[in-house]
Amino acid sequence: MTTTSPPIFPRAIHEMSQRIVAKFHPTRVLLFGAYARGDATANSDVELLVVMPDETDTRQTDLAIRRLLKGGSLPKNVVVTTPEELERRGKMFGSVLREALDEGVTLYSDGSAELEALNAEADQ
Repeated sequence: MTTTSPPIFPRAIHEMSQRIVAKFHPTRVLLFGAYARGDATANSDVELLVVMPDETDTRQTDLAIRRLLKGGSLPKNVVVTTPEELERRGKMFGSVLREALDEGVTLYSDGSAELEALNAEADQ
């Protein structure tokens, strides 16, 4: 039996990240899940963690990002969070935030010191 690797759409993923950054100005965007691990299939979602400033209404921002990215050739799952939420829940076993921090690939970072500190803690 011959298997064929599914197509990977790095341009589409990069464009999603660019659109989010241009409109919402997050502190960081991470790609996680199958595309980040390199084992995506034709049925895999593009999973993005979007980190916004602490004062952000994450629910409204999540809805607005989903509207911005509606359509396109790839299914997507977007998780919007804040540095405060990452600090509280980023190390919890089974948390999607932990998964994103553990295996995520940074697509964008504004270089904020808070995030660098969180990364150092996550690595411990």
